Amino acid sequence: MTTTPPLPERLGRYPVQRVIGSGAMGVVYLGFDPQINRPVAIKTIRRQLLGHEGRDLDAPERFRIEAQAAGRLNHPGIVTVYDVGEDVAAECAYIAMEYVAGHSLREYLTQEWRFGAGESVSIVCQLLDALGAAHAKGVLHRDIKPANLLISDTGHLKVTDFGIARIDAGPGTLTGTLAPSEPLTRAQSVLGTPGYMAPEQYTGGPLDHRVDVFAAGILLYRLLSGRMPYVGTDQAVTYQVIYGDPDPLCHTPEEAALARFEPIVQQALARHPDQRFASAADFRQRLLSIAPTGWRPAPLPAERMLPLTEPPPVRPRSGATGSVSVPTGWNEATLVGIERELARIIGPIAVTLVRRTAAQTSTLEVLRQRVAPHIPDPQQRAQFLSSGGTRLTTAHPATRTLLGAREAARDTPPPRTATGGRLTPTDVEAAAVAMAASFGPLAKLLARRCAAQATTREQFVELVLQQAGPHINAETLQARLWNAWT
Repeated sequence: MTTTPPLPERLGRYPVQRVIGSGAMGVVYLGFDPQINRPVAIKTIRRQLLGHEGRDLDAPERFRIEAQAAGRLNHPGIVTVYDVGEDVAAECAYIAMEYVAGHSLREYLTQEWRFGAGESVSIVCQLLDALGAAHAKGVLHRDIKPANLLISDTGHLKVTDFGIARIDAGPGTLTGTLAPSEPLTRAQSVLGTPGYMAPEQYTGGPLDHRVDVFAAGILLYRLLSGRMPYVGTDQAVTYQVIYGDPDPLCHTPEEAALARFEPIVQQALARHPDQRFASAADFRQRLLSIAPTGWRPAPLPAERMLPLTEPPPVRPRSGATGSVSVPTGWNEATLVGIERELARIIGPIAVTLVRRTAAQTSTLEVLRQRVAPHIPDPQQRAQFLSSGGTRLTTAHPATRTLLGAREAARDTPPPRTATGGRLTPTDVEAAAVAMAASFGPLAKLLARRCAAQATTREQFVELVLQQAGPHINAETLQARLWNAWT
């Protein structure tokens, strides 16, 4: 039985007010951002998932992917990620994101809430609009279901939980190990939610944005009819999805009004991806084409929403919270300018990266040099450096330890030290920086855990490689570690 850990007083700079929810990976808290003066939802990863005792060995990778996937998206229908960090005292990593007052769509359906046809189409159109924006940025959600869809207190839909998303490589891709040919799955394992998964997710076939189109079709069917198109045990549903056809939308005379949606649902739920809508936008346009003239998707009216049961967020008392201070010797306006410039490329993690790096540097040129390797695209990296009048060199030791490019790791053979060489605190710190490209915000925690069990560099490297998921290139990670110590 999983127990909820004690309520922390704060996580990073965010004072914690209460628990919002608890899931397989961790706890979600309601917090407050003292710098921006707004409530935030803080999603954490459970401590036990950071070590060998964790049951879900992909959890750290999922956590990192969720931060990267949601962090690169900016759309009113997608929950915004503000910050990613770790709290040493609480021994956890966290994602600070937009707090959405309201209820998940699952809560509506659990209470047997029935939506009218217009409301159902409005909800699905909002979903398709958000999915279209995500797909345009190379992000596939892959787990669209009612639990991951929030209805805010203004009646608008918000997509959340990108924990098993896939991030396609491209100009805007953030630092990471995922590429189009590397879906986040373990051998003989299927990720997703039975009943909402497309056939190719069950069979291990190639995946693209049409898996989200399929899930949106399932949702449309359920909202219109009040039931699922495939019923039975998980095994029975799997067989029906792969080999069968969905149950007809119209069963009774009372459902005859839904007949106009039948061909749309059938196309969205086609077994072969090529027979589905080519994009979320095409699906949305098809729905709008059968709507009355002048009709447009709209948020749920207040009288059609579940009442809020949780108390509203409150601003902490003045002086009760701290904030991230500007490192000594730096002008805040200068740092904010670099943070904004970098955030346009790598997302909200730029703030944490710049502040931490600035605390260890004293000049603007060195600061840009040290954060630049976190920009994966060479052209964008060069533009970032040129805007500050600098160029990336390999002479600076700290710069070499931050290099995360696969080319640098692949072309440089890992140096070796004598077996039994003692592991020093400086080694651990350098290793944590080198591990950041693979483990994201969990790097420091994992480095400390491995260091606690190792006395030599060789032992440390072996322990770190044991923590690597199937989609982390072990040879690249090993090379980065040894390069960090040269």
